[in-house]
Amino acid sequence: MQHPTPAEPVDFQLLFDALPVPYLALDLEFVLVAVNEMMCRAVDQPREALLGRHFHEVFPTNPLSDPDAVLQQWELTLEEVRARLRPVTMPVQRYNLPRTNGRTEVRYWQTTVRPVLGADRALRYLLCRAEDVTARLRMEQEGAFSKESYELLTRATHDTVWDVDLRRGSIWRNELFTERFGYPLGPEQATIEFWRSCVHPDDLAQLEARMNEALTGKDDLLNVEYRLRKADGTWAYVADRAFIVRDAEGAAIRLVGAMQDITDQRQAERELEQSAARFRVLTEAQQHMVWTTTAEGELDYINPYWEQYMGVSLAEARNWGWGAHAHPDDIEYARQERERTLRTGELFEVELRLRNTTSADYRWFLARASPVRDANGRITQWVGTATDIHDRREALALLQKKDQQLQRIIDTMPAYIALMTGPGHVLSFINDNLNKLLGGHGRRGLPVTQVVPDIAQSGLLQILDNLIVTKETFSVLEAPFTILNPDTQEPELHYYDFTYQPLLDEESQSQAVLMFAVEATERVLARREAEHLGAEISRRDERLRRMMEALPNISYINEASGVGHYVSPQWYAYTGLPGTAGIDEQWRLVIHPDDLARTEEEYVKARKEKRGWSFEIRFRRYDGEYRWFLNQTMPELDVRGNIVRWFGTNTDITELRQLQQRLEQQNQELTRTNQDLDNFVYTASHDLKQPINNMAGIFHELVGSAHFSDPDAGKLISMFERALQQIFDTIHNLSDLVQVQKLRQEILAEPIPLAGLTYEVLDSIRDQTSAIGAIIELDVAQVPVLEFVRPNLRSILYNLLSNAVKYSATDRTPRITIQSLWQEDHAVLVVQDNGLGIDLERYGSQLFQMFRRFHVHVEGSGMGLYLVNRIVQSHGGRLEVHSKVGEGTAFRVHFAAAGAALAAPREPILHSL
Repeated sequence: MQHPTPAEPVDFQLLFDALPVPYLALDLEFVLVAVNEMMCRAVDQPREALLGRHFHEVFPTNPLSDPDAVLQQWELTLEEVRARLRPVTMPVQRYNLPRTNGRTEVRYWQTTVRPVLGADRALRYLLCRAEDVTARLRMEQEGAFSKESYELLTRATHDTVWDVDLRRGSIWRNELFTERFGYPLGPEQATIEFWRSCVHPDDLAQLEARMNEALTGKDDLLNVEYRLRKADGTWAYVADRAFIVRDAEGAAIRLVGAMQDITDQRQAERELEQSAARFRVLTEAQQHMVWTTTAEGELDYINPYWEQYMGVSLAEARNWGWGAHAHPDDIEYARQERERTLRTGELFEVELRLRNTTSADYRWFLARASPVRDANGRITQWVGTATDIHDRREALALLQKKDQQLQRIIDTMPAYIALMTGPGHVLSFINDNLNKLLGGHGRRGLPVTQVVPDIAQSGLLQILDNLIVTKETFSVLEAPFTILNPDTQEPELHYYDFTYQPLLDEESQSQAVLMFAVEATERVLARREAEHLGAEISRRDERLRRMMEALPNISYINEASGVGHYVSPQWYAYTGLPGTAGIDEQWRLVIHPDDLARTEEEYVKARKEKRGWSFEIRFRRYDGEYRWFLNQTMPELDVRGNIVRWFGTNTDITELRQLQQRLEQQNQELTRTNQDLDNFVYTASHDLKQPINNMAGIFHELVGSAHFSDPDAGKLISMFERALQQIFDTIHNLSDLVQVQKLRQEILAEPIPLAGLTYEVLDSIRDQTSAIGAIIELDVAQVPVLEFVRPNLRSILYNLLSNAVKYSATDRTPRITIQSLWQEDHAVLVVQDNGLGIDLERYGSQLFQMFRRFHVHVEGSGMGLYLVNRIVQSHGGRLEVHSKVGEGTAFRVHFAAAGAALAAPREPILHSL
């Protein structure tokens, strides 16, 4: 269906004028651009007089109010609508309208300002709707008297009284609403929507459901509780009790009720619940018993520790059922005390022993119970605890024992102790030493003036009186006293150190004076002796100085900083320098230029490390010749290790160095001689092998083919065979001796696992060790690996172990121990046995001689120890022997630091063979 096109444009001004409510339109500068007829009538002005004018030039103001405040309210409203593009309703305002008859009419308007947007959503106009509410306000004023009377009545109550008009959706409240919740009683707060916005979101749905149920039903009363937000943002718990007013058909038209703030009540209930929860959590976490009883003493709660310790439940513990776990000697006393406190209401407190259900042991507990009273003072409950004090009682017993020990210590310590209390200085404590010193007259409870009658004449009584006032410690050192010797009955002069210490109470008032004295007689005599010795030391120092100056050495003393303090005259005699010049400037002039930097470097290091030094240095003599000196210096350190002074000497060693040079030349010649000797031994052993082998072959051929009639021929043949074997052994040992030097020069040292090499050597002599049943223990945990020439280390182990087996004792099980140790900066190999032992006092100097033997009951060449010692020394080490005849021998091979052992593992290596 098509609508016909209008014959002419719509007359919007006509439509605008037909609106029954006053309207006007403002541009964005708040200038009137349009008004309708009702607005012209309202202000009693023609349209021409209004258009094009600013709004505050048009609207009349109330002369009884603040004109600026009215204009400000308008400006704020217009600015808000222009900025936020949403309608705003202004509060009701009173206007005094001038009329054409010269009179003024009072009218009440409530204006709503709306934004008018263009097609581009941009703000074009502000449309103001001014509703005349004068008639409504007058109707409300007519009921003002009855309403005021109602408000006077509600003020007499302590609750917030409210009245809800369900038909209009408005709410009236008395002034206590503002006082209790902070909201003003304005139109915005008088709506149901405002009330709904204040209800807690978690309570709103349930609350509205309850109200709808009551309003749609037939109930006359409504009781609800919910949370209401105050103006400050906090939440209050409220209780509403309302009467429902219904019309003739039973429909609810009004609610009249009162609101109570029950926040404190709910808070108290929550705190009570939290307190109860905390009490239960606290008691259940305690490691002592907690219980509660009724006012009559009947148990109504025990914590888990009670059940755990005694093994009884609450039901079993009632009616003194827990008494079966109390010690028989304690239960009756505890029962009597409990009955007494129930009668008197006093604190219950007893110590008793309770048996642990797990261990069945009795332990001491301190049981306490306090009454809980109501506001009227009546006991409503008892709360009690039982704390394990077993350890404390034992500690107290131990403390009492320690106190007794302390008393004995005080009585036996070499000091004199007394405690004097009160202004009369009554003796409340005195130890045995002081009592004996006073001849046994120092009885407790007596004033000190009775114990020592002449105390006033000595001035001590005045000192004690002053201490009470000054509260300051007073000391006297080395006070002389004449004491009667109890043995000789002769007077003797003694010296004592006295200290008098005031003892203050909690209020810093002098309570007593503690006297502590020790005898200083020995110190006084020692000091006098020290003074005498000091004079003697001075005399000896002078003699020492003269002695030093008489020696050929140059002596000197330097301060800790190195500055010269003293130098002997030999310095000036040697250098030819004048004695007036300082030594600090002189020594740099005479030291050899090549030695200066080394000397300064050594001095800096020694000073930093707080140690002495010793090195050789050249000084120029007065004739220009440089001579060698041995400079030796040592620091003097105080008790804290700080350097106090340096003491040193310079000894002329020029001739000694020349002698050392000659010795080095001789050593080189001796080395060459030893080399020649080794070559000779090698050649001799090599050249002798073939003839001896031929001799042995001929002899064995002769023995096999010849017939001997002499009965002693067998003995002679055996003797000849042993002689041949000895010759072979000698040649073999000589070859080994030569090999030592060759191996040292030709084969490089290598890391050798000690355990593996030892097993290898032991395997080669297994028949011998098994034959004697030897027990062999190997412990190379500290040094598991050695860096050495392998054949030489094997030779050392072989000779030491074969000797331990060969010279074992027949009356006990042979025991051989091989152990490696780390001693200071080098490794040590220990081979120890419990064999025959060696008489070191007799044979010690011959121990490492070639072909020397100390036991003739077994065969041997006497080359083993010589060979071991030669190998060890050739590698820069040393061999130690510790032996006792009949107990055994221990060989300790100290390897040179250059052949340092490799790092030991974390786990020890211990083998028992």
